Amino acid sequence: MQYALGHFNTTVTVDGKVFSGFNLISPQGRGQAGVAWEFTSQMALAMKIVDANSGSSQFANSVTFYLDEIRQAQLSAPFGDVKGVVASTLANGDALRPYDQCLKTPFQCIAERVGLGPTAWAVLADLKSNPLNAGPSATPTPTPSPSPNPTASPMQLILDTSGPAIDQLAALDSMLFLRDPFPVVNTINVLNLGPDRNTRVVIFVMNLQLAQGETAASVVVNLIDSKNQNYDLAAEDVRAVPNFSFTQVVFRLPDGLSTGMCLVRVKAHGRVSNAGIIRIRI
Repeated sequence: MQYALGHFNTTVTVDGKVFSGFNLISPQGRGQAGVAWEFTSQMALAMKIVDANSGSSQFANSVTFYLDEIRQAQLSAPFGDVKGVVASTLANGDALRPYDQCLKTPFQCIAERVGLGPTAWAVLADLKSNPLNAGPSATPTPTPSPSPNPTASPMQLILDTSGPAIDQLAALDSMLFLRDPFPVVNTINVLNLGPDRNTRVVIFVMNLQLAQGETAASVVVNLIDSKNQNYDLAAEDVRAVPNFSFTQVVFRLPDGLSTGMCLVRVKAHGRVSNAGIIRIRI
């Protein structure tokens, strides 16, 4: 944590306003100068968790400082909307050509636009909610009967109102926490060095809860790709999100899935959710 604070923190100035945060590439190296707000939120959350687990306040001042910087970015960073958080801020980035208005990293070019990833991580950092921790609050609550309630509320996939599609699905790469478009096979994902390099996608569903004794495989993710091929995929992981009223579902993108728009639905307990769109790339 101390190494990241000393090597990946960075500051940029835009129209006289100073923004401080973190980049995936050390500013002391050859990386482009800019703040990646998703990574900044992840650092703030990580520092909160370290302090909580160690019973200390070693990083308390840094947490407060960077959370304030994230709020400033939400309110006044170029291309913001005062609601979500932009993905990146470059030095005088609003004066660059649109093609150059993104922070270049080994993983992607992070656009100076409001995004689901940075907004979600900003919320998680503020709430000190670790989405990777399957704590007690993430354990499905047993129901009196394993049979689903026929009068249960309809399942609802959470959509991303920032688009580009009207019915754009809120979805992230489950390891990199990047939004679509997703590759079916991600050979450059350094976090997945196993033989199965297919992308895992996490989506979010309201009114979905596993019954007692059920496994994640009882939830089916239905995909219809751009060539109208239909896939029913057993979910790999289903768990409640701590401190939120929805459930996250992780599934594997299948081999042969065509590039372009892909329609997604969730099936469980005899119910079918609304549909949402994700984008698939090569």
